[in-house]
Amino acid sequence: MKPPTYTNFYSCHNMANVPKSRCPCCTSVMDSNFTFANLPNKVGGGFVKETLTYMITDDLVVRPLPTQSIITLLNKFNIKDVVKEKVIAVGVNEVKEYFLVP
Repeated sequence: MKPPTYTNFYSCHNMANVPKSRCPCCTSVMDSNFTFANLPNKVGGGFVKETLTYMITDDLVVRPLPTQSIITLLNKFNIKDVVKEKVIAVGVNEVKEYFLVP
């Protein structure tokens, strides 16, 4: 197993990976330093399981969605031809880019 690598982050109530950055929300200087351990990925570990379907709502809530629940929801709202399946991959880089404001 590979040893973890470490990344420094700086924060007020938000966080960034650039020291002394100003928060875009409160304009405070982000100078509280903490270290994040980038642990190696384990196959089969983590929150998301490869064999399940997940629903990501408009407010970015991720929920496991059994097939029966999908069918029930589609029938409940009489949805027939407007459903589109989209496979997305969300990795560390996407989380850093979209959720960690520099």
